[in-house]
Amino acid sequence: MQSVIGVFAVVLVLVGVCDWGRSLVVAAAACGKYGLFQDACFVHDESVTLDYSDGLLDQQYAALVNRTDLEAWFEQEVQWAKERIQANIIVQAGVSVVVASPSKVAPDYYYQWVRDSAMTMLTFNDWRDELGDTAMGVLEGYLRNVYLLQRVDNLSGDFADNGANLGEPKFLVDNSPFNEPWGRPQNDGPPLRLISSLKILNDTEYGGALQQAFDTICLPDLNFVLDHWQDEHFDLWEEVRGQHFFTSMVQLYSIDKTIRFLQETELQTADALKLQLQTVRNNLQQFVGAQFASIREGIVVETPSNLGDRPSGLDIAVVLASLLVHPIDESTDGLPFDIDARELLETFHRLVQEMRDLYPINAGLHDLSGVALGRYPEDVYDGVGISEANPWFLCTAVGANLMYRLVTLYDDKKSDLVIPLNNSGIWQRFVALDTEIRVSHKEVVIPYHSQAFNKTLGNIFNFGDSFLSVIQSHVSDDGEMSEQFNKYTGYLTGASHLTWSYCEFLNAIKARDAAKSIL
Repeated sequence: MQSVIGVFAVVLVLVGVCDWGRSLVVAAAACGKYGLFQDACFVHDESVTLDYSDGLLDQQYAALVNRTDLEAWFEQEVQWAKERIQANIIVQAGVSVVVASPSKVAPDYYYQWVRDSAMTMLTFNDWRDELGDTAMGVLEGYLRNVYLLQRVDNLSGDFADNGANLGEPKFLVDNSPFNEPWGRPQNDGPPLRLISSLKILNDTEYGGALQQAFDTICLPDLNFVLDHWQDEHFDLWEEVRGQHFFTSMVQLYSIDKTIRFLQETELQTADALKLQLQTVRNNLQQFVGAQFASIREGIVVETPSNLGDRPSGLDIAVVLASLLVHPIDESTDGLPFDIDARELLETFHRLVQEMRDLYPINAGLHDLSGVALGRYPEDVYDGVGISEANPWFLCTAVGANLMYRLVTLYDDKKSDLVIPLNNSGIWQRFVALDTEIRVSHKEVVIPYHSQAFNKTLGNIFNFGDSFLSVIQSHVSDDGEMSEQFNKYTGYLTGASHLTWSYCEFLNAIKARDAAKSIL
């Protein structure tokens, strides 16, 4: 496996004369200007694996979707999702650009979002061993792109001005700035990018280049988080300005992950930075705990300042944040709102209830079944414009992911399952009265590894499967996942082949595999 030294190549070999090439020439010059690892010369240049432009990709899978056998469909869709994610990653001149969607008209999603790119790389990193050197080329190219984009001045500001530009949400695919009106800044981008960069560096043979990698790639985003965690910004849906649970959680996680990374690697770090990391971590954790939990409603509110426009207070972003900040393969016990938090589960329970009635395609589903899920009940974005919102593939996959993760978490705890009666809505789907269950006036206790315990975990697992069954019903005949599917007809709508949709599906499958292994 190539060392991460390859990330910092100054010499970028460009073939052809095009806007993409000219833009990267400028970016490469920036590498030289900032003196980035001038002794490094490795260039891993991969061509695009798949191409939608001639329609051959869709034809390859046409009419193959298995709509009757869930397990058989998983095998199909997992492979297709991986290939389609690769198709949305442009790797040229050793730089990896993650395109949100190949859709260029109604809607135009042919950009690279900082958020989407970082989350895609977290998913992509899970199957790096499967792809070998190809995966290394993509991951190293992503780190190169992080370095380059950090230094692109844009409408959010200039890099030389204490990294004021880092809150910029998206860029053109040739790495030039997007110079049109948009919701700026979006402060979840830098922490997500930091999280993904640390993950890649931690899992890679970095040799002696780690210190410089941290200083030049990780430190700019880290400083942005430390300096701007209290600032108002736009949410992950790019609609509302304020303080948001999702952003605050990933900011907290990025700081916590940095602290652990520095402890494990023993990199040289200024004492002042170490102190600032601990101080901001503590302050941010207190802020998250006090700001977003609604005591009256018993839920987690994504944007408390926006309850006037979104009175339900419900948003799938809350669940997405918890899953991201508490990954299955990493211990984050000190961070708040784990996936089994009462307020989080109540939020999800109410989302399922609301959206069961909100989307007509859910009408025929059993009351104890998963449903098609959207972003939030008051949503009006239809995938192209403003009218009636629809369910999203990624949101529905998040529901499945949460259920599978709960199975693994409760088994790992090796303790009784305690269900508070004052916040037990979701548990009514899973728990049947049993002689092994102890019931008091405050809680229900299910003994660890009792028959009732194992049956409950099985019910939770099956509930997760029912969300993926919804996705199975609404992917296209060639297995495509767009951004949304119509709430009346179930047909695809919005941006085609949305990278984020495929990523959340694969995240759910990863969690399912782990849960299935213990049942």
